[in-house]
Amino acid sequence: MTFRKTYLFFVALTGLIAFLTFQANPHFYLFNGDYDLIVDKAYRSDVTRFKTLDSSCQATAQYRYDEERTGVAPPSAQPKAKVQILKKQSPLNVDIHNASKSSPTVDSSGVYVGSDSGWFWKRDHDGNVIWSFYIPGSDNGIHGSAAVDEKKVYIGAYNGFLYALDKETGEIVWANPVGNYIGASPLLAGGALYISAETYHPDGYLAKLNCNTGETQWVSKWFRGHSHSSPTYDKENGQLLVGANSGRLFAIDENSGDTNWELQLGGQVKGTPLVWGGKVYFSSWDKHYHAYDLKNGEEVWKQYMGGRNQTSLSLVPGAAIGIANTKMGDIVGLDLNSGEFLWRLNHGDRNHQFSILITEDPQRPNQYLAWSRCKESQLCVLDGKTGKLIHNLELPGTFTSVPFAFKDKVYISLDKDAGLVILQ
Repeated sequence: MTFRKTYLFFVALTGLIAFLTFQANPHFYLFNGDYDLIVDKAYRSDVTRFKTLDSSCQATAQYRYDEERTGVAPPSAQPKAKVQILKKQSPLNVDIHNASKSSPTVDSSGVYVGSDSGWFWKRDHDGNVIWSFYIPGSDNGIHGSAAVDEKKVYIGAYNGFLYALDKETGEIVWANPVGNYIGASPLLAGGALYISAETYHPDGYLAKLNCNTGETQWVSKWFRGHSHSSPTYDKENGQLLVGANSGRLFAIDENSGDTNWELQLGGQVKGTPLVWGGKVYFSSWDKHYHAYDLKNGEEVWKQYMGGRNQTSLSLVPGAAIGIANTKMGDIVGLDLNSGEFLWRLNHGDRNHQFSILITEDPQRPNQYLAWSRCKESQLCVLDGKTGKLIHNLELPGTFTSVPFAFKDKVYISLDKDAGLVILQ
């Protein structure tokens, strides 16, 4: 009798586990090798158009600046290393998670920044509000950064919509419910608009949109997990690179949305890939940085980082150096050709998983500065080639966003009620 009860208990437990697994993962994609054969692509969502406003779809500013997501500011942005706080503006992130996950985007027309509360603002270069836009039904607010062309600003939110807004007025041009959530930053590249979308089950995919009409041109195959990774453009091979929480990295054809190749890593791929020198560079929760050949997806090198990583490598131009933060509380310089460590600066903040801004040093021609959070509320400015600390500045709050440079200023969205700071 005791044996029978034990047997029935384990049968019931197995059934319960199977049921809960199905509820969390209805397609069983972790166990089914024929996933792509039995599950269709996501539907192409219908767009709602509010007005006509055509533009070139060429970015004037976007997350990590360029299509290759190098993190390098244009030559016109040359703030001095020893900046000070010029101005602190009103609180931004005062709602659900209080985190500044939406980094500022700045061009000649103004500063564009979102918040965890669902509010999105255009401000002038001194931080004064020009217009604001509220995104309803977005419980976790806005995590991504805006992409901007000469007439429109594009932003995704956790209600699953990708919006195009009129830069001058803040009016909606179109709205497309691409997924159930959007946590990534849109990409303007090759005359089109791309966004990583997420669905309830959980899953995700990449979508290509017409930036003027908002219509979905294609969606990729399912990623088998949410995609917090913002897409990167590989112009030479005509493809997009994007990661997913399933531990995969995908290379997707820009014209068809078909997968050229994909990789399976040992941990989630949350960061934004860097494209440079015929290779794609990205981090993973498998505790490594990886480099793969863009044409065939063959491994070039991998480097152990001491802990799971979700930052994006930032490029030091002319030096084949990539700079990143580690879970061990370091800022490191990596040789992009070999993956070897070139230098290391330990600042002790083991929770540091944030990407780095690169600017040209106005006081040293052809030399570059790396701007990074170090410790909880400090901004560190390093020599990009050597890792030498040049300046550190105590800010009025912590930040999880990436600094953005425009001309001689640096803009940083801070956590909680610390607001937007402008450095000069």
